Amino acid sequence: MQTLVYTVAGDYDTKVTASQSSTQHSYWTVSNTCWFYNSAGICNTPTYGPQESSTFTDTVTTRAALARFLYPPCDSPCKQNLSSSIVINFP
Repeated sequence: MQTLVYTVAGDYDTKVTASQSSTQHSYWTVSNTCWFYNSAGICNTPTYGPQESSTFTDTVTTRAALARFLYPPCDSPCKQNLSSSIVINFP
């Protein structure tokens, strides 16, 4: 399991946070924050795989959060907040 967040280049700097949380396995609860200055990039969490039996169950929520700081001149507000999340159920 890994969360990847991609941002495109533009007339802004972007703070990206990739995170995931688990209801049953704390080793899947991780986050990473990356900064991109007028450039595209990928921010990701570490990759983990279940080391459980075939009866493995869990619910993992992945989340992407982007804060774009627009370069002047910009219309107010000069910051955009974007986010998305996905809930994944195992098995």
